[in-house]
Amino acid sequence: MKMWQKTLFIVFAGLIIFPSAIDLAHVFSGHKHEFCNHYAESHFHEKNIDCELFDFQKNSFSFPPLFTWTPQEPEVSMHPVKGAYLHISTFQKLHFSLRAPPAQV
Repeated sequence: MKMWQKTLFIVFAGLIIFPSAIDLAHVFSGHKHEFCNHYAESHFHEKNIDCELFDFQKNSFSFPPLFTWTPQEPEVSMHPVKGAYLHISTFQKLHFSLRAPPAQV
């Protein structure tokens, strides 16, 4: 059973990597592709017979963002806060009154 799992893993991994390996071999083949930047005018292109991969459109894996986020600085007010508890209490709580269920007397 383990041997079949390893074999299937290698086959599926190879199927996933195969298109990238073909594109990488195509990059190092040494011929150039010229891309058209004239979108405003109608014109014809010569057929590139040497390259078979140039005819295929490949989808990219980049997705548009779902939302745009712009950072904003918080507004800082310079007036003092009224009603704030600014002094430190000198009362020290006792150790047995910190946390406990109510005691019945």
